[in-house]
Amino acid sequence: MKTYINLMAAGLLGLGILCLPGCEKQEPTVSVSNGAGEEQPIECDIEQQNASVDQEAASQELPQAVAKDYHVDTESGFDLAGVIGLGDDTRSQRISNFCIDGKDNLLVCDERGNCVRHVDSNDKLKSKWALDFSPQAVEMVGADRFVVAGPGQIALMDLAGATIASGEIPGKLTTSLGHTDKDIFVVLRDKTSFSVYRMDYSFDNQKQILDGLRGCCSQQDITCHDDFLYRAANCEFAVVKYDRDGNEVARFGKKGDELEGFSGCCEPKNVCFDNQGNLYASESALRRVKIFSTDGNLKRAFGNLTMKGGCVRVTIAINSAGDTLYMLDTASNVIRALKVLPQGGVIASANT
Repeated sequence: MKTYINLMAAGLLGLGILCLPGCEKQEPTVSVSNGAGEEQPIECDIEQQNASVDQEAASQELPQAVAKDYHVDTESGFDLAGVIGLGDDTRSQRISNFCIDGKDNLLVCDERGNCVRHVDSNDKLKSKWALDFSPQAVEMVGADRFVVAGPGQIALMDLAGATIASGEIPGKLTTSLGHTDKDIFVVLRDKTSFSVYRMDYSFDNQKQILDGLRGCCSQQDITCHDDFLYRAANCEFAVVKYDRDGNEVARFGKKGDELEGFSGCCEPKNVCFDNQGNLYASESALRRVKIFSTDGNLKRAFGNLTMKGGCVRVTIAINSAGDTLYMLDTASNVIRALKVLPQGGVIASANT
């Protein structure tokens, strides 16, 4: 099993797609443990990797990209089930983020189109809501409500498109949102680092609970589960768990190409939970997804998902049945629907 993962990593390294050239600038530096009690410097580039998407070119090339630029090996544990964002009314100028609602429809942020689209699993448009700001992150916070945030702005809306509450937030870049029954958490980027703010559903009582966080390629993702906050600490090759005040409770993960490690220049990029309480962590370098228990035990790993791009956001979300994983394909400006197969991938065990 380790040989399978290592060979896959070596092949991607040879192709030079484990990290975009922008990551070579690597300004901020932090140190992490290598698992043997030694501290190793890990350099991370916080500059945003935003390749320009030409809308006219995209309209011609995206259909071809589905068949030509994307490959799923069924040995990876996934099979291609569909693509979101190819229709005339579902195609975005630039997808910045997305989430999934309780009925397995997607809410897609069109950062350049200043709107959120409500799209079903067959890529059919249900609704489209225009915003007076550029949406950069979105989060369902109940059966029929969602929070959307962008440069300096945040709003609570319902699935009819009505705004329930709105407010101002510091920062020009929102990378992620999380929520519990009483709190909203927002990840904001300043000039040199990221911060996490906690606030109520009226967006009052804003409090910075984490600051000085490092993130590669402008990525800093969070999710919540059972009143705890989980962060994809990509410059630390770990997932970190916090209480609502930002106190670290636990962490797991390490740098490495073996099954237990996160590979590439800075991983994992994104995290999410399924309905069974399993945590999914995605890696942009190997296009690999790992499933963990909440206490950090690795349960399964999927790999060999080939997409263009390297050090980029790979937002993920799992449907209610747990059999379809949605993954953002930044380079092709679409969202891939991947069928989770009962066989394939690597099943982790105590003997792995």
